[in-house]
Amino acid sequence: MKLFTHAELVSRGARWARNTYGCKVVLTENESYTGETPDVIGWKRNGRSILIECKTSRPDFLADAKKPFRFNPMIGLGAERYYMTNPGLLKSEELPEGWGLVEVKGNGCKVVVPCRPRKDLRSDQARNYEMRMLVDALNRVSMRLAPAQLNEWLQYEHRNTTAGQMQTWISSEDHQLHLAAQQGFELVINPADLPDDEATGESWCPKHEMFFENCSCIGPNEQHVVYAEVDGHLMGKPMAMHAFKFPQRVDATGLPTLTIMRDIPESDLQRTYVGHGG
Repeated sequence: MKLFTHAELVSRGARWARNTYGCKVVLTENESYTGETPDVIGWKRNGRSILIECKTSRPDFLADAKKPFRFNPMIGLGAERYYMTNPGLLKSEELPEGWGLVEVKGNGCKVVVPCRPRKDLRSDQARNYEMRMLVDALNRVSMRLAPAQLNEWLQYEHRNTTAGQMQTWISSEDHQLHLAAQQGFELVINPADLPDDEATGESWCPKHEMFFENCSCIGPNEQHVVYAEVDGHLMGKPMAMHAFKFPQRVDATGLPTLTIMRDIPESDLQRTYVGHGG
């Protein structure tokens, strides 16, 4: 079984926060005002944050508990907090109160212990520290692009000019996923990888903050979905759009069989990407 390095876990954690939890902004290994340097921290559109600490050894995990922002909850970051590890590294009873555990195996990320999805672990002071992180990050981008150029980019001006520049800042794998998304595909979510609701035990979708059965995420065995494999990631594209994409998640007779596609040619994705103007 492959054991992931710390850098690989951080990359997986960032992608998991963005695609599974629906974070609109994700930062990795950025130092905060308190000295805390989260491996991954992301924010949803409503400002709710998720913190992910990646650990590859038990000594690293035990040392983490001695840091001031761990035993002083007033300054700890993250409305929801997770440790992300290789399988079997940590036990549930070792986790700090309110923390969850995600294990990475193969191409999947499995929530072994869910944190409390409806409880915000941050204090008002910690929210201010997170705001400083976002301002500092935006300031660094502003210094690279120049303030006027950044403002134009945020107003969706000169998108064709900045698109090529932005592509050099992301990995090849993320670029391929981006190209597939331009064609209407999105990552398939396995309900087994989602946290369970505390009351019912059903899979809870943090991205849409509702039960997976009721949300619009694409599962692995949906009807009316075209599936494609992109860089080892299963992606799906609805064949028809409804108020809810999938009003029924059970097999039914008479419905069309799933179409499986493998390895979308990059030339096709590239044409779609260019056609959308970046």
